[in-house]
Amino acid sequence: MKTSLNIDTNGYIIKANNGKIIGICSNENKIYAKRINKEIPEILIKFLLSIEDKRFYNHIGIDFIGIIRAFYKNLQAGRIVEGGSTITQQLSRAYLNDNSKTIKRKVIEIFKSIKIEMNFSKKSIINKYIESIYMGSNLYGFESASIKYFSKRLHEKQKKNLYL
Repeated sequence: MKTSLNIDTNGYIIKANNGKIIGICSNENKIYAKRINKEIPEILIKFLLSIEDKRFYNHIGIDFIGIIRAFYKNLQAGRIVEGGSTITQQLSRAYLNDNSKTIKRKVIEIFKSIKIEMNFSKKSIINKYIESIYMGSNLYGFESASIKYFSKRLHEKQKKNLYL
């Protein structure tokens, strides 16, 4: 069964060699794909939180336990091996468009994260993260990554289980 993507964005449609659309290249050379179905699969949210932010529902944008854990592990290793950023902080950093490893950037990110948490619901924050976070290879958002790597929209079920 073929599906129409109807992707609404400025830029160019990018197709794979087999003709399947894998995304959009915007004027900034970033690949985005808008989600058709706004409902995020619950398993994706659970997976995301288990990896990125276990205490997402229990903090105000900053996870002090995560920061202390990362600081301790980095101190043990003598270099940065782990981060303590929450999903909200990662989203904040994406909006700042600044990946510099400076204290000034981190402080701005922290305040912006708290402001995001004060103004948006946890569900909205997760939605925005899933729609816009960098996924490598100039891909932004889980929808773009799903199209590129699985040739499926985020809400489409796979025919068989994938074991990584």
